[in-house]
Amino acid sequence: MTERRASTAERETTDRYVSAYLAQNKGQTFEGRISGVTDFALFLHLDESGADGMIPFRLLGSDYFIHDPVHHRLIGRKTKKVYGLGDRIKAVLMDADPVKGSIIFAPSVSKDDLSRAKKFKKRRRLPPKTTS
Repeated sequence: MTERRASTAERETTDRYVSAYLAQNKGQTFEGRISGVTDFALFLHLDESGADGMIPFRLLGSDYFIHDPVHHRLIGRKTKKVYGLGDRIKAVLMDADPVKGSIIFAPSVSKDDLSRAKKFKKRRRLPPKTTS
């Protein structure tokens, strides 16, 4: 039991130090690999620093993503964009909180992604016609 607590404390301390180190790099783009896929976020492991962080669904864009737990991936309903376990990804550091030890990323957006996103913007609905 004591060994588990020591291991947990060591992991939490490492997370805090890494997030304190990365806090000065907000807005910078990093390369990493998707290390986990859940129904609320993607988890990312950075190549350069070995840091672990997450990309919440709300930062994945305007598409609705469907979680496929069998194949460990997310699939965009409209764009068909797939994020799978082990995929390489470029991500922008959005927040690093040394107190909590949390690191939040957003996917890096390319010009192709922007043009595709414009195509899938919701159209404004016109009010129904009234007949008198």
